[in-house]
Amino acid sequence: MKTRTSLVLSFSYIRTIFSVYLILFTGTSLCAQQANIWYFHQKAGLDFNTTPPTVLTNGAILTPTVTPGMEGEGVASICDNTGTLLFYTDGITVYNRNHVPMSNGTGLMGHPSSAQSAIVVPKPGSTTNYYLITAPLTNTTDGIRYNEINTTLNSGLGNVVTGQKNILLSTVVRMMEGIAAVPHSNGTDYWLITHQGAGSNNFNIYLVNSSGISLSNTTAAGYTVPAGGSDIGLIKSNSCYSQIAVAYHSSDIVDLLNFNNTTGAISTAQSLVNFTSGDGVYGLEFSPNGNYLYVTALYNKILYQFNISSGVAATIDASRLVIGNAVVGADRLAALQLAPNGKIYAANHQWGPYNSNAGTYTYLGAINAPDAAGAACNWVNNAIAIPSVESPSGYFSGVKHGLPTFLKSLVANVLDIQYTLACANQNMNFSYTFTGTKLGSVNWNFGDPASGAANTSTSDTPSHTYASTGSYTVTLTLTDQCGKLHTETTSVTIVDGKPTVTWSCVGSTITLNGSNPGTGNTGYIWYGGTAYSKFLSNTNTATYTGSPSSFMVYGTNAASTSSASYVGFGDGYPQTNNYIDFTANVPFSINSIQVKAENGAGGCSGTTTATFTLLQGATVLQTKSVTINCGAGIQTLALNMGVPAASGLRLQSNIGFYYVANYQSGTYPWRSNAAVTYVGTSTGTNGPFADWNISTPAACSAKQIDVDCSLPVELISFSGIKKNNQSVLYWTTASEENNQQFIIERSSDGIHFESIGTVLGKGTTSLTQHYTWTDATPLAGINYYRLKQVDVDGLASYAHIIQLVFHSSLNVTIYPNPSHGIFQLSIAESAFIQAEVYNTLGQLISENLNQINATDFMIDLSGESDGVYYLQLMDKQQAFTFKLIKR
Repeated sequence: MKTRTSLVLSFSYIRTIFSVYLILFTGTSLCAQQANIWYFHQKAGLDFNTTPPTVLTNGAILTPTVTPGMEGEGVASICDNTGTLLFYTDGITVYNRNHVPMSNGTGLMGHPSSAQSAIVVPKPGSTTNYYLITAPLTNTTDGIRYNEINTTLNSGLGNVVTGQKNILLSTVVRMMEGIAAVPHSNGTDYWLITHQGAGSNNFNIYLVNSSGISLSNTTAAGYTVPAGGSDIGLIKSNSCYSQIAVAYHSSDIVDLLNFNNTTGAISTAQSLVNFTSGDGVYGLEFSPNGNYLYVTALYNKILYQFNISSGVAATIDASRLVIGNAVVGADRLAALQLAPNGKIYAANHQWGPYNSNAGTYTYLGAINAPDAAGAACNWVNNAIAIPSVESPSGYFSGVKHGLPTFLKSLVANVLDIQYTLACANQNMNFSYTFTGTKLGSVNWNFGDPASGAANTSTSDTPSHTYASTGSYTVTLTLTDQCGKLHTETTSVTIVDGKPTVTWSCVGSTITLNGSNPGTGNTGYIWYGGTAYSKFLSNTNTATYTGSPSSFMVYGTNAASTSSASYVGFGDGYPQTNNYIDFTANVPFSINSIQVKAENGAGGCSGTTTATFTLLQGATVLQTKSVTINCGAGIQTLALNMGVPAASGLRLQSNIGFYYVANYQSGTYPWRSNAAVTYVGTSTGTNGPFADWNISTPAACSAKQIDVDCSLPVELISFSGIKKNNQSVLYWTTASEENNQQFIIERSSDGIHFESIGTVLGKGTTSLTQHYTWTDATPLAGINYYRLKQVDVDGLASYAHIIQLVFHSSLNVTIYPNPSHGIFQLSIAESAFIQAEVYNTLGQLISENLNQINATDFMIDLSGESDGVYYLQLMDKQQAFTFKLIKR
């Protein structure tokens, strides 16, 4: 085989490439995420740090479901500002983040069957201490009490502070089960809202500040709980903290009252009575915009919506709509709770005999669009499935009456910033979520004053490019429906982790070399072929044989490994399938796979060959065969198979994939690593899976490498001049090898070339050679020329492209060029009749120009990838082509 050196233009033919390729991910700001983890009864919970929320089954609260007075109701939880759990409670025991009772955290005087047994309020002036306030069970005299928790004690697991436990707040001890807390208008303190029990219509309002909790006022307002009646009821506030609702469960009445969060005063009570006898009103929640009130009928299992925007009791009562019912099989429809994602969740209480083999689930319902009227609020009664668990009495219920009660400001008007991957010199896209209603426009500051006017934006979804690496503080402000200004900040770290790469050509073989995997990275993953679907290597070197092409390399900095379930032969491992179906969310490398093979009795003998095949649909992407030693126990087989980012993938083998029921710990790629989503048919609890050791791309590490193994000559120069309305082309070679000829090709658009002449080569020579050729009839406008070199064995390759312009009748100005995607054209004579934009593959991208005025036009390529594009303007006689560069 002959040796081919790459074409060069006065520089070494080992080249370093700086093109980039964008991978996206989503980041969020560290805003107040203190309501992001919920725990409620029967070990169940939700984690709102993910979207959709993740179902949790590791809670510590487990309550019998068939004992009278133990309905599994009030709970409360709290996280730190990053969404990390601090503690939670059922009103009697407070559990730390490890799900064990906190030191001094037992014997609290709330009750698991109190509708709102507890609420957690941050202690003003402290970043470490919280007040845990409890409400008693109906018909008792335990009163409203508070406990102070210091989360720094006990090595950060927290303790109930000695001497600050079960502190009685009022001499009136017969209290309702309802409790609520809202921010004070001063932005520092809080108001605690409680209601006295049977025979009273008194509210006790407490001020919560850095000095403690003290009674501010006792106000008689609204409905009076019947003497000798039940104290069951709930209290909720709207998102502006200007209105509260109270559900009187035994009387089927809901009161709406005004609340002043500056003075703590309650006034203007209105009673809603449009309920069906026996409803047992229970769950309450305001829509985020404050226009609607949702109420559940506990026993009749109905969800009601009231339009409260009129402020007139009769009108509100008449607006009642039945939104839906509990899920089929539920015994009750109970608590309602607004979540950080802006949805309202409802508890479908269900109980029955536990059956571990039945795969029994209970459900949370969801009001997905609570600010919308009627059916548009999108009530789904089985929105989230919660696995059932066995209770001490042998009955199950994954969902009972209660959901956590929160300080309203932790779930209402929550502002959060999202952004795409923060890479230097790439467009970074920003967005936000807000669980309230925005008034007017938003204001962004990207913390990048060097960018000038681009440092700010009023767009809901702006983009910004950071020219330098480093940390930047992004600030977003907006005004909510209450007229309150919200400010959210997040720190964005801009990185550049692209590898340093060189390449060279020998014959038809391309060698790619990484000399540095990029900042913070330790390895590489290389891909080539069509759409970069062919895995090449996960070392610092890759080779590819074929036509000159484009490649993709990623730097890697970590491997994700699972722990203990196997692929292979063996007794005691129930076989499921010999394949795994999955979706690759990013390109990654399967470095190795664990195998267990035993001798005989369903195993194998001696050695056996295992073949692993990676497919996309019916297309085989890669096959690897490895030898297994039977009876050698657990073995790790090196596969080094590259997986492209794609759906419809299957890893299959001639041996079985096994699910091992007693090995479920560890990190499985498709369950906790974003690289892979498992989509196969499930067998067993978690379906068939195997232990993979995988490498995934590091942030901002993707680099596109464009390789041009141009000519088997050392080309010193290729140029052209205009002379007497002709194109005269010149090129010089320093050496040639088996060079048969040069073919001169011409194009009017830089995309579609035709042959217009031939010049014989010098075969093989080490002497400098000079060539010239004249195009006597160049095209009007731009002429693109390139050299096609042909070997004596017929192989062809190309030199770079040059251009000469003749007598263009269009006077066109394009600016800015390069740009981030928006190009403006000024055309002195706008007589063209057609405009087309092509990419470098010759594919038509657009046929539209947006006309600004008679001579000015705009091209929008902001939705296209960075790179070179060609604009072709045509009149009735000729075409004119212009290069556009997007970056």
